[in-house]
Amino acid sequence: MNIKKYSSYEQIRDRTFPFYIAQIQVADFAKHTHEHFEFFYVISGTSKHILEKKEETVSAGDVVLMTPEVAHAFENSSGDFMICNCIFLPSLLETH
Repeated sequence: MNIKKYSSYEQIRDRTFPFYIAQIQVADFAKHTHEHFEFFYVISGTSKHILEKKEETVSAGDVVLMTPEVAHAFENSSGDFMICNCIFLPSLLETH
């Protein structure tokens, strides 16, 4: 299986403050990695979240944190699955 690696700068535009936050509706999302930290808060709905080889159902009120280079995906997302997604580069912790 080919795992896509996303560049953090596809979402983080300000390199002086490398942080991004957005409320997004998520359909299924293929397994991928990236060089940033990511955490999300589930606003509504449910989805199966796969983190490396661990699978769990996430639902409203759950918070999940992922470190850089960890593969993860969403499967079987409900139609109302909505998250608040936050990503930041490790440099944010070193310089701010």
